[in-house]
Amino acid sequence: MRALVIMALAACSNDVDPRVIPGGGVGDGEIDGEVNVFIVDAKGDVGIGGATVEVKGKQQTTDSKGLTVFKDVEGEQTIVVKASGYRSEMMIGVNGA
Repeated sequence: MRALVIMALAACSNDVDPRVIPGGGVGDGEIDGEVNVFIVDAKGDVGIGGATVEVKGKQQTTDSKGLTVFKDVEGEQTIVVKASGYRSEMMIGVNGA
């Protein structure tokens, strides 16, 4: 199975522009209301559309570019991602850089 990379970008109260971290990861402050989850292939150059992402017990599907946005989310979260043809991935305790 091919590998997925989860890039979770937390929106914080200081409204900084999110940044993509090569190889995946989390950056730019604690989760303060919104989490942008971007799913890419292991090389980081192709967004994975149609992936199922779960945050705070809610599931959403990524758009054609591999992005989905969860609102009304604060504090540490577990992010689970599943996509057809890819190995499932999980990040535990996601809460900023």
